[in-house]
Amino acid sequence: MKIKTKNLQKMVLVYFTSSEEHNKEEHFENKLRVVLPEKYLRNKLPKNLFINALDISDDDFIQIVSNAHGRDILNDFNVPDDVICKNYINDKTCYTEYSLRTNSICPECSSKDYYWYLDKDTYCTVNIKKCLLDLVSNLKAAIDNITSEQKNHYLLVRPPGHHCYNKSSGFCPINNVFTMATYAKTKGFQRIFILDWDFHHGNGTENLVNGKNGIFFVSIHGYGVDGYRVYPGTGSKYNNSENTKNIALFLNNHEERLTYTDTYYMSIIETDIDEWIKNFNPDLILISNGLDAHRDDALEGMNLTDNFYVRATKHLKSYNVPLVYVLEGGYTPEVIQNVSYKVIEELMK
Repeated sequence: MKIKTKNLQKMVLVYFTSSEEHNKEEHFENKLRVVLPEKYLRNKLPKNLFINALDISDDDFIQIVSNAHGRDILNDFNVPDDVICKNYINDKTCYTEYSLRTNSICPECSSKDYYWYLDKDTYCTVNIKKCLLDLVSNLKAAIDNITSEQKNHYLLVRPPGHHCYNKSSGFCPINNVFTMATYAKTKGFQRIFILDWDFHHGNGTENLVNGKNGIFFVSIHGYGVDGYRVYPGTGSKYNNSENTKNIALFLNNHEERLTYTDTYYMSIIETDIDEWIKNFNPDLILISNGLDAHRDDALEGMNLTDNFYVRATKHLKSYNVPLVYVLEGGYTPEVIQNVSYKVIEELMK
């Protein structure tokens, strides 16, 4: 059953297709995170909800990313000398390491399909620049398309971004939500509130926002104690600043995650976060829409259900300012598609 179209003017769904070209099948952060939910949503939603962002120029891309991160981060995406083959042979991947200085193709299997790592978690392929160009096109388009009639936007994009500071890390080549915030400032938005409910602390966003005028950041995340490590190991409530706040949910073991339910999270949204939003009085709210705190996530998971994201969205709508959702983590396509559909449905009411 498709959503009715009478309130289409209230939101836009943005998606970029070239994420399929930047892919490493066996990595948690792979194309299926977006490809499968996109197929599902296109079947369930009216066609005119989907906006194809116009391509931006290389110069615009460099300017928008550099305004957020500085120019040095762009060097990360140049193909290095040393690469790793990722060709599939008889249902196995050829992981031969070789140097492009001496071999134009893999010496083991003659493939030109390779990747390299920016850190121990974040891979790059030869398509990374095209992928990021399309990604930034969509970040820009969502801000450009905000009007009083089309104020709520939902971005189903990858790779994620909230661990990136001025160096790629944690699956995140650039910081999507901060890049969007800095661009929004150039378009006249004065007070931008960023809410991150990904399972992991948005350490990159926190570092980028800290001390910046007109941007406020809150992260709700798992925080390991007593030797139970939760990546990235940052985000203590004792590290709060004037414009960055951490709500660290303490985890001694995996079972303790079950205590963090929809009701628990909503109590945070309706108290501390509500107070911060009202005091800050934003003209734009960006949601780092990590879905890996969902109890069915393949990698992490608290004890959240689809209903939390719907209830939180309903609450955020009450502030009557534009809402822009940007996918962060979340590694089960079925969770991403189901939550996305229900949140979109709520945004259109």
